[in-house]
Order: sequence, then C-alpha cells, then structure tokens
Amino acid sequence: DNSGVAILGYIENGNNHDLSDILPAKTGNWFVKYARNENAVILTNFTAIFEYKNNNFKEIASSTGSNEFSIFENESTVAVFDYSSENVRIDNILEYRDGELVKIAVNTGNEIKLIRKPIENFITPHPYFHLLIKYDTNGLQQLQFDDHTISAGIIDKDSTLWLGTEEGLIKVIDNGFETYKREYLPVVWSMVEDNKQHIWFASYNFGIRKYDGKNITEFETEIVKKYASGFNFQAQTNGRGKMYFPNNRGIFYTDGKAIGKFGKSLSLATYYDLTNDLLYSGCNGYIEVYDKNHHLLKVIDANSGLGFTGFISSFGSDSAGNIWFGGFSCVSKYRPETGKIE
Repeated sequence: DNSGVAILGYIENGNNHDLSDILPAKTGNWFVKYARNENAVILTNFTAIFEYKNNNFKEIASSTGSNEFSIFENESTVAVFDYSSENVRIDNILEYRDGELVKIAVNTGNEIKLIRKPIENFITPHPYFHLLIKYDTNGLQQLQFDDHTISAGIIDKDSTLWLGTEEGLIKVIDNGFETYKREYLPVVWSMVEDNKQHIWFASYNFGIRKYDGKNITEFETEIVKKYASGFNFQAQTNGRGKMYFPNNRGIFYTDGKAIGKFGKSLSLATYYDLTNDLLYSGCNGYIEVYDKNHHLLKVIDANSGLGFTGFISSFGSDSAGNIWFGGFSCVSKYRPETGKIE
C-alpha cells in the first residue's frame, strides 16, 4: 500500500481473503504468479522465492550475493530469472516443478544455454535487460533490444507474436525474430489485425500504417488528419472488419476503405466487447460506452462507482465475462450484466 506495507490476498466469489499475516516480510514489494498445473502461488521479494500451496507457505530458494529474482508465468508453470543487476546479466533461468525450482538454463558467458527441457514452450520479455527470451521446438532463443520500450503487443490469427516498440516493430517467428526499423514503423503504440489478416499499426506522431504480409504502406495520411491526431493505445476490431483507433480527438474508425470518427473526448485506450457488441473508450476519469452504430449509450464515472484519478489507459477481460479497467491510479473490475464496479 502507499505506506510500504506488504499486502497479500485474493478474491473468490466476491469475497476478499487476506493472507497478509503469512508474509515473511511485512514491508516492501512482492510479486506473485500462479502455477496452474500445481495449483500453487509463487512469490518473490527479489531476494527469495516462496511457495504458497494447500495453505502452507515455504521458502524454496534464496539469492546469492547481490543477485535478485524476477518471475513470469506461462500456461502451466512459473519460471524464474536469477539475475545480477550489478553486472546487468541473467545468470540462470529456473522453473517451478512440484515444490522446487529446477535450473533449465545457464549463462555461459557468451549465451544463455538450455540444459533441461522446460515443461512447455514459453516466450517472455525481461524489461530490465531489454531482452526477449523464447523457447520452442527450435530451442532457446534470445533477442536483445537495447533502449527499446515495448509499448504494444498482439498475437495474430496465425499465433504470431508482434511487439511494438519505440524504435520499430519486432515479429516473433518460429525460427527467431524479424525486426522492422524505426524508419518503416516509427514508435508503434498500438496494433490490430483486420479480417484479411493485415496488421495495422498506430503511432502517436506518425499516423496509421498497414502491413499486408509483403509491404508496409501509410494509410491516407492527409485524410486521417481531418479526423484524428495523436494516436494512443489499444486499437480494437469489432470482428466484422471495422477497426477503432483511440486518439486525442476521440475515436477514429475504418474498414480499410471507409473512414470516420465519433466522440469528442481524448481517448487513451479502447476495448471492444464482442459478446455485447459494445465499444469502451478510456477517458480522463471516466469511460464512454458506444453501441455498434457509434451511439453513446452511457458514461461510467464516479457516479457509477468508478474511483479513478487520471486516465483509463488499458482494458482486459476474463473468462467470467468481466471487463477490467486499468489506469493511472488503480484497477477496477466491471460486470457488464449488472453494471457493478469493484
């Protein structure tokens, strides 16, 4: 919390369960991941790794020297970086398996070498080292992108991962990585795939561009300027070919040919609810909700129970149909069927 006191808990069926008392250290930052196949929660405070399972809490690893830990999860397990911030180097990668950490890769001095096969394929960024690490049938691969900030990412219909950065685009493919430099795709802030499997890229100062699998083209620059400026994050599609790009003048939309705009408020991010055919737009302290014909249906704000200060800058959804709002001050869960905010 704001005073630096560490808090641990979870919400189940609308009820909050506070586990703060079991934390070995009551202050500072803790990071938590969930190992689904093991039904265990893995935590770190940088200097140690802990397991919480079956109401038992135990330490399963501690750092050596000045090294620290960071953790990430994939579909079935949790992996751990053992790294030295002092030497700016990842020394080991470990994987959580049945109550213990198993070393799967080591730094040989020239590369990070795989010594055991992970439980499953994974791909993860390590933002501290500007490093992307991938494991699949081709083995362990890594991409260094110094001074690149990842600002957007999507997985397309072919299960290809695209990462937008301040210095261009990274496409993660089966046998490695492809990069598109800044002169072709400068400062990618959001990405969306259309029905033809073309990837569209929006940039705050550089408009909209499209990649058709062969060429990158700039989209109707002078026309777009009449409707929009300063494209922001999390472009969306309605699943029927129409794409939405949040920007400083509202929401710009196109199907690749026809174009238009709606809304007057600066929109930092959008989310399309395919189930209910609604578009959510994140504004400064409130959210606008539009129907499929771009009519404003309602505004979710403080009067609705939204406790945000500043912009709503990201959206997500879970398997239960809840929509999550993220922003400059907090995270909220929204139930579309009831309008309830938590």
